[in-house]
Amino acid sequence: MKRIMSVILVLVSILSMTACKNNNNSAAPTEVNYAATTAEADVWCALPSKQILASEDASTYADFRLDKISLDAVKNEYETAQIIVSAKKDLKFTVTVSDLQHTQDSSAFISADNCNIYIQKYVGIVTNYCGNGAPTGQYPDALLPQANAVEYEQNIVLGGKNGGAWLSFFVPKDAKPGSYTGKAYVNLGSEEVSLDIDLKVYDIELPDRTSTKSVFTINTGMMRTYELDSTTEIYNRYMQFLIDHRLASGIMAWDELAEEGDSSSRIWAKTAYYWYEKGLNTIGLGVNNSTVNGEQLKELAIISLEKQVNLLDLTVFYDYLIDEPFCVKYTAERIQSSIDDFDKVIENVVAELSQMDSFNTDFGRELIESVKTTPHLITDYYGDEFRLKDPMVYTDGTPFSYEGQNVMLCPKFDGYNTQEFRNRYDTGTREKWWYNCNEPRHPYPTYHTDDSPVSAMAVGWMMAEYGVTGNLYWIINNSYLDNSPVEDPYSYVYTGSGSNGDGTIVYPGKQYGVDGPVGTIRLSAILDGNEDYELIKYIIDAYETNGLSADVIIGKLTASIYSGTKMVGDCIEFEEARKILLSVAEACSSDSRLMISSIEETIGADGLKKYSFKIQAADGAEVYVDDYLLNAADGVYEYSCGLDETKNYLNLKAVYNSVETKISLYLGGMQKVYNAETFTTEDFTGTFTTAELVDGFYKFNFTELEKQKITFAHVSLNDISENTKSYILKLYNYGAVAEFKIFATYADYGRVEFSSGSLSAGENEICLDTFATVNWARNGKLTGLELQITGSDAVAISQSIVYGL
Repeated sequence: MKRIMSVILVLVSILSMTACKNNNNSAAPTEVNYAATTAEADVWCALPSKQILASEDASTYADFRLDKISLDAVKNEYETAQIIVSAKKDLKFTVTVSDLQHTQDSSAFISADNCNIYIQKYVGIVTNYCGNGAPTGQYPDALLPQANAVEYEQNIVLGGKNGGAWLSFFVPKDAKPGSYTGKAYVNLGSEEVSLDIDLKVYDIELPDRTSTKSVFTINTGMMRTYELDSTTEIYNRYMQFLIDHRLASGIMAWDELAEEGDSSSRIWAKTAYYWYEKGLNTIGLGVNNSTVNGEQLKELAIISLEKQVNLLDLTVFYDYLIDEPFCVKYTAERIQSSIDDFDKVIENVVAELSQMDSFNTDFGRELIESVKTTPHLITDYYGDEFRLKDPMVYTDGTPFSYEGQNVMLCPKFDGYNTQEFRNRYDTGTREKWWYNCNEPRHPYPTYHTDDSPVSAMAVGWMMAEYGVTGNLYWIINNSYLDNSPVEDPYSYVYTGSGSNGDGTIVYPGKQYGVDGPVGTIRLSAILDGNEDYELIKYIIDAYETNGLSADVIIGKLTASIYSGTKMVGDCIEFEEARKILLSVAEACSSDSRLMISSIEETIGADGLKKYSFKIQAADGAEVYVDDYLLNAADGVYEYSCGLDETKNYLNLKAVYNSVETKISLYLGGMQKVYNAETFTTEDFTGTFTTAELVDGFYKFNFTELEKQKITFAHVSLNDISENTKSYILKLYNYGAVAEFKIFATYADYGRVEFSSGSLSAGENEICLDTFATVNWARNGKLTGLELQITGSDAVAISQSIVYGL
């Protein structure tokens, strides 16, 4: 049987952030767009998903400028925006905002006190390690509270440079759903300008306690060096700062709640309950005698019984004593000993608790069961694809395996890239975890300074879609360079192990009079992702309540942002997907209970995609596509369509008790199919001996199996731009398994390698799907593709297909 292999190609050195043009479905304006222009500065707005470098000329961002702040939020959520000042001369600036007034109810408003204003502080990037094509220069990173920035004169913008204010709006739980308007005022010294603010609040409320778990470690040594303070008070401010961002540290300071006769583990357990009441979502267990601290676990069970709350379900033991076995040459005996020691401690704690009469209750037995499933987190992969060292073996040569052992492996983000990889972590443990550090780099998501904020935001989306419940990060406040402290942690970006900013997602506040840590744009993006996790979980729960799976609708939304765990979209794709996500959440929570229960994608013999949908709604609801009324069969509405427009949407509307609910699901751009009959000899050059049209295939014959190349400049390449979702080549390989590479040539940048892969014998499909992340402004027009093939004596192209973004 002929086997079709889909090869997803990753752009390496040519990738960059895309143009995020508008937070709506319309194209970006072609004219220069400033919110206000004065003699001193041009003032404009930008979405938080786009970094605006201080060192880039403002004209670089012509496609990114917005003339007002537009926000979409649910209740109990933070939403952010940027105001950019492109200075014509040196100046200082500040920002204030008005109350936001409900447009339909004069008594409803959101106070200006709910908006925190920060001044962006910039850090120099001199080398881009991600390979994402992002420029070097002055990147916005630290977010100084405006009052502190003014006091320390950090709100200065030099002439010809950009400065930014970061606005963080909190929507309270009691906010009335609907539209709000207000103003932001930018004081430039001798002039002041005003900008419009629009906010839409959806009738959905996020929970106070986040559902995900995390270990984002606070380093006390760094705190002591840069805060000049190692007290519990300063550590606790860092703890609360993380909780406010829906994160947790793996270590608690626990010297304040001691009572006479308390053991250290009893004090620790009381501290854990104290932080639980303040919103802590993860309790990291400490080490004792080279394994988990059993006394802490036992005391936590006792506190849980006393307080009648199961704190044990929040625990995790991060086994840093055998960190990254895939990278470090540990012996198999050491790994096995660590696992065995952990299991022995758990067995002992269970035995001790089982002997206590107080645990002979339903809740007590529940707590004991929770002890049995305490996660033993080891930063390693299932499978050897990612192993930097040889597979581990015992001294007698027997291979080591995690299979069947009581461990919870925690890979990096790349470990979840394929369904095959993801299946490996469905081991029956109560949780799944992953982590990021200096690696993996783009196109995988990162928390690196020169990566797009969308990358950090997408982590929360991926966690919700793939069922990942925990996120590990090795350190949040690293301010060392080459293992030595730097004098000014704000003056450089940590570049350890070939990455910018790894381990530094907060800065020490003392330098600028802040009583605690100073956050970053990247940390704000992580919060956005954590909040969106809750929103996606809200949708999943609503669908399950109605007997449906949300997998298809969530997968359709995320497909424009990432594939597996590789980023394929950026700002424009993320903003559109999030607006649709909000509409899906609103629809499934409304009285109409409008839900898309099935999406089937088919590709005809002509190469064209078509979609078939199944839609459900409450009894008595009327369901429309555009203005066409659908009829239900057994309570299910069906509709099919192709991709015929420049931009294609499924515009759903449900009317229930005269109330309308809408979903506008983006399906993709225009598709074009080029059959082999459209190819001519003028389209191709290379080392092939003959090229001819044979039975609907354009066939290339080679005289030998050594590396051969086909260079083509077919008219289909003219359709490739930042608005291209994918470019597909349907290829037939007449020989055995062959290897290939693809190169692209750009008008202004030259020849660049895309990636490499294998061609099976028979039919193959090569899919190039990362055009949304190409730096088109730098590269210029795509003028040609070069296909290098080794190991085949003939190949043929049957079709090339372009799918719009």
